[in-house]
Amino acid sequence: MPPEDVERNGRTHVANLRAVLAKRPDDQRIVELVRELRAASPRFAELWEQHDVAVLRAASKTFDHPIVGRLELDCETLLTDPGDQRLVIFTARPGTETHDRLALLRVVGAEQFT
Repeated sequence: MPPEDVERNGRTHVANLRAVLAKRPDDQRIVELVRELRAASPRFAELWEQHDVAVLRAASKTFDHPIVGRLELDCETLLTDPGDQRLVIFTARPGTETHDRLALLRVVGAEQFT
């Protein structure tokens, strides 16, 4: 993840975790995870205290691939009806550099370059 995305992604994930806890307040695994994260990370604790709640459904994600470079992908999350399982789909907009770079990855795959 590029450094410039760390803050936004951190906020998003904390808000999403708060939404999960709101839906399943008696799930001790989630309660314990939040407790551990608050103890281990002052930044997590600070974000947790802001009480932002959000269910992440769509976003943009940026990845730095070691062969083709930066990939800017649209990300959509589909949830099962009870919300306990997720399917995350990443796509590139046609006609973009990222779309072309993904096409290149289909060709080079796992080839080793020297």
